[in-house]
Amino acid sequence: MAGNERKLCVLCTERDTCQGKYQMPGGQAFHCLEYQREAASASAGRGKRNVLIIGPAGTDRTRLVEEIALRTGARRNGYYTKVVKDGLFRSHAELVLLSDGVARTLPAATRETVDRQLVPLLETALRADAAGLLVLDEVGALQCGSALFRRLLVDCFTSDKNVLATMSLGGRDEAFLLSLESRADVTVLPMSDSWRDSFADLVACLLSGDPAPQPEPAY
Repeated sequence: MAGNERKLCVLCTERDTCQGKYQMPGGQAFHCLEYQREAASASAGRGKRNVLIIGPAGTDRTRLVEEIALRTGARRNGYYTKVVKDGLFRSHAELVLLSDGVARTLPAATRETVDRQLVPLLETALRADAAGLLVLDEVGALQCGSALFRRLLVDCFTSDKNVLATMSLGGRDEAFLLSLESRADVTVLPMSDSWRDSFADLVACLLSGDPAPQPEPAY
């Protein structure tokens, strides 16, 4: 493992080969980056892959997910969230809907826009025969506001479509998170902006089934 990645490793709960240990705030345990590389390589050829990225505020998860989704080259459906400043101290969230990669922005992420526009879009994507990638940004925030979305979220993770999702550390639903961690086709990863490039490559390979990129040798 490269020297600059040692300090970025997270607590690996299945073996003790990593010398660098790191634990996310709140005590949540994740696998180390070395373990995830091996998992990504081993997943080549499997049909269903789900990745949930969890991180604290300020790590720019939305932009990272956009990068990852583009790198996979898959047909993208779902949504991103975008925070818009309304002044020095106020802001609001917009929804950017994705339909076969074409983006359309809704002015507010309210329960009405989620129920009337996002939920039907995801239902259509789930029914489509073509393979693709479901992008679900900030699932924790939308879960709290919409019961329809909360039920549909489970269908997304259990569907035949690959899923790339994000959740804030502060807004995570522990029961939902535990239900995902128990699934063999779900990989939960912590977000750190300091290893952004290698992280984006790793997740893109995990979703596409390509061999995971190997770190540069440390000299």
